Amino acid sequence: MLLALACFAILSSCTSEYIPEGDQVTPGYYMVCFVSPDAPVIATIGKFVNPFSNDSGLPETPYVLRMENEHKSFPFYVLPNTNGRRLKLLSNAEKLDGAYKLHWLTSDSVVLTAQTEIPSSTIQSNSLIVELFNPNFSESGIRQSIDVRISWNDESDTDNYYHLIPYKVNYRFDVTSGKFVINTENPKEALEMSFIDNHQNNQLLLQHEPGALIAEDNSNAGQLSYRFRLRTNGIIDLKKEIFKHIQFELRKVTKDYYLFHRSVALQLANNNQRIPLYEPILTHTNVSGGCGIFAGYRSIFQDKLFQ
Repeated sequence: MLLALACFAILSSCTSEYIPEGDQVTPGYYMVCFVSPDAPVIATIGKFVNPFSNDSGLPETPYVLRMENEHKSFPFYVLPNTNGRRLKLLSNAEKLDGAYKLHWLTSDSVVLTAQTEIPSSTIQSNSLIVELFNPNFSESGIRQSIDVRISWNDESDTDNYYHLIPYKVNYRFDVTSGKFVINTENPKEALEMSFIDNHQNNQLLLQHEPGALIAEDNSNAGQLSYRFRLRTNGIIDLKKEIFKHIQFELRKVTKDYYLFHRSVALQLANNNQRIPLYEPILTHTNVSGGCGIFAGYRSIFQDKLFQ
């Protein structure tokens, strides 16, 4: 089986897009899109020019990309300066819920389709409990760290998949007021995570995205609890900024979302170790007529102030 494609890292906001690996031996199309009521819906589309290259392009002639449910169709518009590869949904994201289908008719009449749903809301925001331990942020000029236990209650009777992302809320010193205020130009950034309870095989740190994936089968429905160590990505100059505020985003994600990001993380880990595998790790895809991912998630947020 030929590994046709490799990851490429186009960064936008907090999301990285990837060309998934596939088993096709001829050039083809891909689409990557995540749908949520809590974030703008962005799609990345492309055409593989060469099965041995991650260069991709789209013909200049028109094509049609739309998302639909049983009631209506949601068109996309092309974002500027993206060579037609990135598109944004023409819709109010807060209204999105339920099941959706993504449909792409290419300029040469190839049809790509995929289906997903936004997970139901089975976690109450007030059930997300954050406890902090062992802070190390009193010294200037170091990467500051803190240990965290995060717990939540999920009474769903199905297998559950999560993506947990911790953010440092950025503060700057305001000379006029003489106080630290939120930096509106760069309000938050993802924190580096490591496991404290690293014996649990249902956790996986991501390298291509911030945060960690967590999988729980239905036998563990109810209270879930995990411990992590969080570190700032850079040193802190206490005269100019302060580390006193963490925001957690807990995404409940579909199985396809989990499998896609898990496969990319395992690929990157294997590439870093430079260990050849008898069976190559292929990127999970749920797209018919091409490859890629269309997956849903729902977020809840919890802020924690300290110091």
